Amino acid sequence: MTLSKNVMLGFTLLELLVTIAIMAITLTIGIPSFKGMLDANRLESQSYDISTVFSLARMEAVDKGLVMTICSSNNESSCRSDGDKNNWADGWILFRDINGNGSVDTPDCTDDTKDCVIKVWSALSGPSVLTATSNFASYAT
Repeated sequence: MTLSKNVMLGFTLLELLVTIAIMAITLTIGIPSFKGMLDANRLESQSYDISTVFSLARMEAVDKGLVMTICSSNNESSCRSDGDKNNWADGWILFRDINGNGSVDTPDCTDDTKDCVIKVWSALSGPSVLTATSNFASYAT
């Protein structure tokens, strides 16, 4: 089959404009719902992190027979001591609390008789806010 020399291949300007208009309408409808899905997934992931820290604290307390404490932290190494103690959105830590006072006294993970930070959770992403009535929770066996 041969094409005649008068046949042009390609799209017309009208076809391209209709295609771009359909894409614009589809994206206008789709992007807000996609953002809502991303926000819902971020919230679900963050709530999973929160429940994980409490489960891990209980398991570590039972396993090691020691007091495990979770506290809000803004420096990932010690409990928050500023005026915003109940703000957990900046992150939190799980640590071995030998004397049960709710703070990381002398962190030393090589010595079983001293406090040791077990795990660190960084700040929440997005517009999430997490506050509590206390700045720490402890689990003991």
